[in-house]
Amino acid sequence: MFYENYTIHFSIPKDFLAPAEELNLFHHIFQMIVLMLSIDDNKIVNQKKRACEDLSKNIKQDVESFML
Repeated sequence: MFYENYTIHFSIPKDFLAPAEELNLFHHIFQMIVLMLSIDDNKIVNQKKRACEDLSKNIKQDVESFML
């Protein structure tokens, strides 16, 4: 079986201040990206699908909180 390693680099300026809602949204989107790049193994496909659904709900709630 072939495995790949993914490295994601990003930086946030030191003077970057964001409300907690924005940081939560960023965190959830980052988790989704990492999850989508993770290795597809037949044993974890269902777990990965459930995790994506949960993260999607979290992202939707984060976006809705901005609209208030």
